[in-house]
Amino acid sequence: MAAWHTFAVVTSDGDVPRTDAARDVPRTVATRDRVVFLGDSLTAYGWTKKNGWVRQVVAQLAAQGVKLRPVCAGVPGNRSIDLLARFQRDVVARRPDWVVVNCGVNDVWHGADGCTLDQFRHSVSAMLDRAL
Repeated sequence: MAAWHTFAVVTSDGDVPRTDAARDVPRTVATRDRVVFLGDSLTAYGWTKKNGWVRQVVAQLAAQGVKLRPVCAGVPGNRSIDLLARFQRDVVARRPDWVVVNCGVNDVWHGADGCTLDQFRHSVSAMLDRAL
């Protein structure tokens, strides 16, 4: 994963920091960078809806001259454990320059079928470890 860059995750109880000294050199997103947007329905519809947040991120960067190669990997209903289960296929296999992970709503929304805070932390940390 040498082409990947620093990956930061913010959870409800603060940062889950992970750093890799080789990648601590600041880098900004650049034209032709592949960015995977991994998440649930917020991410899926963030791409399919005209004013969705994923489209807005891509459009705002394009307006500044940065033309991304976005990959939407949003699946409605997914919890953090579901994102982890498909991380290899939907993220690693696509060899992105950047990854945006958006999850947590369904971990809570699904109630008893959701995820505990410990499961959430484990899933997010495992995705982060695989990204680095």
